[in-house]
Amino acid sequence: MGTVSSIDEHYRAKGGLAGGQEPPYDDGMQARIARLEDQVTGLRIDAARVETKVDGLGQHMATKAWVLTGALAVLVAIVGAAWWMVQQYLAPILQHLGK
Repeated sequence: MGTVSSIDEHYRAKGGLAGGQEPPYDDGMQARIARLEDQVTGLRIDAARVETKVDGLGQHMATKAWVLTGALAVLVAIVGAAWWMVQQYLAPILQHLGK
C-alpha cells in the first residue's frame, strides 16, 4: 500500500491532480489520505486482535467426543432412574397381583 509521500510523488510526476478545489481533488486530499492510512493501520491492529481471540476459541470448545460422552452419561442416568422406578413401584404391584 502506498504512503502519502509515494502517492504525492506519483501525482507530481503525472503533472499534479486532476485540478479543481472541490473534493476529491482539493488541496486537503493528501491530509485525508494520511488520515485514512492511519485508520487502516488501526483496523489492521483490531483485525489481528480478533484473529488472535478466534484462534484461542478452539482450545475451549467441546469436541464431538466430549459431547457424545455427555449425551451417553445423561442417557445412562435416565435409563437408570427409570429402572429404579420400575423396581420400586411396579415390582411390588406385580407381586401383590400374583398372590
